[in-house]
Amino acid sequence: AFHVALEWAYFSLHTAQITALANGGLDWHGAIVGGVIGAAIVSRLRGVSFADFADTISVTFPIGVIAIWLACSVAAAGYGAEVRTLADFPAWLVTESPDVYGQIAPRLDLPKLGALIGGVLFVLMLALTAIRRVRQELRGLLFWIGLALFSFSMAIVDVFRGDFVASWFGHRAD
Repeated sequence: AFHVALEWAYFSLHTAQITALANGGLDWHGAIVGGVIGAAIVSRLRGVSFADFADTISVTFPIGVIAIWLACSVAAAGYGAEVRTLADFPAWLVTESPDVYGQIAPRLDLPKLGALIGGVLFVLMLALTAIRRVRQELRGLLFWIGLALFSFSMAIVDVFRGDFVASWFGHRAD
């Protein structure tokens, strides 16, 4: 629903594609909202406090981040902005990759960077989980800390994306 709202100019003309989930179009904001709703339902069904459940899944959240960025690499989604030449950047930061139209060009390797961010986030969440066992004041905060760090990192990464997204107030709407 969030993706459709972001791309309403397109979907208002192609309404049959709104429910065509096999065509992609998942936005990370919508995935987070859906995941939190699902986690709240599961924690309630299991009789576990949402705070404890969210703390537990906070370690798995970065694994999902890594998997999604690797999937973006394969699906030519979430690709980076074009650069003049690969020689202008460190080899780990750029790649020749296609866009959604199949045009191969030198680009910033955002899927690799996103997966790296997921790995760093995983290590941080493991460390915070270990600290939480000693310091109970972190109880119920781990997931929200991880989500805040991920959101901040995606705000930075989005500046360097090459795929089109609608703009709001001069910034990418996603």
